[in-house]
Amino acid sequence: MKRLWQRHEIEQINPHDLRRSNGTMVTRLGLGRLTMSRLLGHADNSVSTIYDRHSYRDEDRRAVDAVARHIIGIVDGTAANNVVRLR
Repeated sequence: MKRLWQRHEIEQINPHDLRRSNGTMVTRLGLGRLTMSRLLGHADNSVSTIYDRHSYRDEDRRAVDAVARHIIGIVDGTAANNVVRLR
């Protein structure tokens, strides 16, 4: 990890920074905090989980794919954003 950020002359990062960024992207894309929590492996101790036995495998796969498409868009410059570049 250290070699990557040094090679690309970017600010020092660690694996937890990437985890946090991923969680932020999931919610920014409108996928919701519950999806973010599942993808990050957080335990859900709410009463409703006792009744909900759905695996969410397909939903989580679509969420991961959406994040991947977003990251690819950022890298290749096609991601939609509302940033106005100043000269």
